Amino acid sequence: MPQPLSLIETLHLTLVLAPTLVMILSVTLTPTSNLVLGLTIALIGICGEILSDHQLSTFVENRTDPNAICKTGLWRYSRHPNYFFEMVIWIGVYLFACGSAFGWATLHAPVIITYLLLKVTGIPPSEASSLKKKGDRYRQYQRTTSPFIPLPPKSP
Repeated sequence: MPQPLSLIETLHLTLVLAPTLVMILSVTLTPTSNLVLGLTIALIGICGEILSDHQLSTFVENRTDPNAICKTGLWRYSRHPNYFFEMVIWIGVYLFACGSAFGWATLHAPVIITYLLLKVTGIPPSEASSLKKKGDRYRQYQRTTSPFIPLPPKSP
């Protein structure tokens, strides 16, 4: 049986979903620049996250060495492109919300998500697990590949 959400989890969920609530409460049929820009950025984030997840899943299904590291597609440019595009989604949602009167007050949502991805639940445990499982291979990947923002790889 699933455990009920704790007060902290509920508070976190409420804070992070604030931009969505602002959007829902201030729906307008007039396309504003915030609406178009926010929606475009969120869609780029969704497509990027789907693509990176698909690339990793395909890699895992086809690899012959369990310690191999995915360095193809978006994974060549970022060790965590799925997390990067998750952040992009939330920036888009925030910009979308900024089209309403108090949308600016939801800036905390993408900031919290980015902090969690970079410092708490995203990159730190993922990197620790990969280092434990893959050792020096992963250290080399760390030296040449951006941890978050997709950038051209560095020379080894």
